[in-house]
Amino acid sequence: MNIERRQTQSPIPHNLEELLSELQLLAIRRVEEFGGGLWFVRRPLFQDVVPVVNCSLNHGAETAVVELDGSLNTSHGLFIRPD
Repeated sequence: MNIERRQTQSPIPHNLEELLSELQLLAIRRVEEFGGGLWFVRRPLFQDVVPVVNCSLNHGAETAVVELDGSLNTSHGLFIRPD
């Protein structure tokens, strides 16, 4: 039986302060101020975690990866599967 990890873990871990940089946390707060928010946090094995936000950029809703320096990367190349 093959159970996907995304079904066994919360999309947003409870210990964000331990996983993300201060700049990433600040960027997520700024996105929330403009009506967006943290959507999920990717946790690939043996790699840094990758926070993904929903945000309104260029007059439309987009997804962005929050980089370590707090910048929003909308050219992330992630394929987001529909549920």
